[in-house]
Amino acid sequence: MMPPNECEEFGYILDGSVYLILGEKQIHIRRGDSFCLHPVCDHYIANAGKSYARVLWISTPPVC
Repeated sequence: MMPPNECEEFGYILDGSVYLILGEKQIHIRRGDSFCLHPVCDHYIANAGKSYARVLWISTPPVC
C-alpha cells in the first residue's frame, strides 16, 4: 500500500486485469487500459484474475 504523496502516477495494463484500489474505491482495469492519478489517499493494485497481470507503472518524484 502506498500512502498519499505529491507524485503523479501512471499505469498501463500490459496483460491480465487488476483492481486499482483508492482508499475505499475499487476500479477494475483490463489489458490495454491505463490510469493517471495524483494520489490523495492510500492506494495499491491487486490482481483481478487467476493468471499473471503485468503493469507498467511510472511515477514522478514529489514536487516541492
